[in-house]
Amino acid sequence: MFANRISKDYVARRDLLRSTFPSAHQFLMDLEERSAPVVWLSTGKNAHVYWEDGFLLQIRYVGIGEANTGIRLSPSHSGKLVEGTEDRCGLLFPEEIHDLIETHGGYLYRWASRVEDGSFEFRHPAPGKFFRDLQARLERVPVRERADRIAATLAEEFAESEGAPSPATDRPAAPSLAAPKAGDADTEDPDAITRRRASARIRALKPSDTNRLLTFEHLVDTYFDWASERDEAAKAPLERRLLAMESLFLCRLPRAEDLRGPASSDRAQVIALAWRCVTLHNSLHSPFLAPPKSGRESMIMELWEDHGLALGTPIEAVRRSCRETFMSALLCLFPGVEETIVAEADVEAAMQDG
Repeated sequence: MFANRISKDYVARRDLLRSTFPSAHQFLMDLEERSAPVVWLSTGKNAHVYWEDGFLLQIRYVGIGEANTGIRLSPSHSGKLVEGTEDRCGLLFPEEIHDLIETHGGYLYRWASRVEDGSFEFRHPAPGKFFRDLQARLERVPVRERADRIAATLAEEFAESEGAPSPATDRPAAPSLAAPKAGDADTEDPDAITRRRASARIRALKPSDTNRLLTFEHLVDTYFDWASERDEAAKAPLERRLLAMESLFLCRLPRAEDLRGPASSDRAQVIALAWRCVTLHNSLHSPFLAPPKSGRESMIMELWEDHGLALGTPIEAVRRSCRETFMSALLCLFPGVEETIVAEADVEAAMQDG
């Protein structure tokens, strides 16, 4: 039941994003091909995103085929939901998505905006890291909600069983779960043990409990995050995370400051190129991040129309090329690393061990 239902019309519209909004196109491809099995799509012209039997959101296209194509994440759905599913969009809207946008500076850099109907709209150059974190939330947030529902149901069942009449006394007694102490004439009633365990405080889920899966893209994100951080206090945990991920992905890229003298060997030149790409990527910031909301006759709109396409788009293209070159350098140095997948829980354990 929980399998993708992809229409040709949806594929044609999605592929129009490949050149105008590449990070969103990659997000949609990842949802379809590389998300957890519990996440699936039902599509017509747009896409409904489900987590098992729960509808989470609708993905709509904005200005499809235009230079400034965008996507809109909406809590409402078009037509009927798939039979056997129910609306659970409240798990993400509006708090979860709003917090994620603020974390990545989407409102500040104006690639994200909030629509009056409760939807969120995203335009180029919304970064790939934002969409990867969004995909992680699509996979993880319903896990916490399902755990809470199961816990509530079990607590209700235990409460009902506690007030029910005792079973017949001729039923064989269940063996005690704890060995009796020497000299004790009686052992604790098994029903009392069950009630006592049910009343115990349920531990809250941690992110590591959901076993989020991390790919080669996440490793590259960590390299760029670590290199871009200038605050030493904030850089220390990023460095621990980078070392932990390197140990799990079985690669160790020497740091730029560790390179001494001219890069004479082939590998040394590749390493130096990789870090130069990181430095260039982090130094470039387009002044044209999102279309202004001013009138057509305003000064900023005039500047935008004269220079936005000529300057803003090439800068973002160079940033993407820097990232792609860095990834290619890693693949040259560590063949096969792109096939590795690790769990968030393993990263946290490696950070603690280190």
